[in-house]
Amino acid sequence: FGRTFPVAEGVVADVGLLCRALLADPPSPGSRDGEAAVRAALQGRSAEVGEQGADDEVELMRVLTDSLPDDAIVVADMTVAAYWAALYLDAKAPGGFVYPSSGALGCGIPLALGTAAANPDRPTVVVCGDGGFLMAGHELLTARAEGLPFVTLVVNDSAYGILRNYQETLFGRTVAVELNAPDFAGLAAACGVRYLRAEGVSALGPVLAEAVADRSGPVLVELPMALRAPGQSV
Repeated sequence: FGRTFPVAEGVVADVGLLCRALLADPPSPGSRDGEAAVRAALQGRSAEVGEQGADDEVELMRVLTDSLPDDAIVVADMTVAAYWAALYLDAKAPGGFVYPSSGALGCGIPLALGTAAANPDRPTVVVCGDGGFLMAGHELLTARAEGLPFVTLVVNDSAYGILRNYQETLFGRTVAVELNAPDFAGLAAACGVRYLRAEGVSALGPVLAEAVADRSGPVLVELPMALRAPGQSV
């Protein structure tokens, strides 16, 4: 998103020699105030978000953070909500955030299958848009067949949302990005999957908590909502 990250400390060395030197004389605990550095970074990040005026998007990240257990794993598809999550959602435990660096639209639910299978004791929540869901949503049948109890949160804006954002920003118009979103309740029923719907971000917390608590099988949660991409002006 056009951001740069200046290097505060740099080391040029042979990797083997450097590692042996560190093992021979490791840094003492407390030699760097890591907590203070993290808090400063979080404050700067909050200020950056505030400047964008993205109240709904920030609230969505807050609800996700507050509603999910500390050991939850969030799997992100290529969708606007996941762009926000990659920047501003805090993973509470190691391995708590899965995000594709390849930019593969539709990867969220397939990734969630593997994540839930490999981590049966940790809640898994996949965040995707309606466009990404339509590419691999049928894999909920696999999740049901294998008894994988992960939650699919579909942020439904009836569009390829990130492409719509880009086109509006760059060209002031859109081409071929609107979608005819399906009846997700009917689709879930056809797959034998439990369906829940949140009418707005303010209602998402309890719905998401209910879905995560249900370990009987996959749950589909629909959130009808259009989001701005990070960095996009109002």
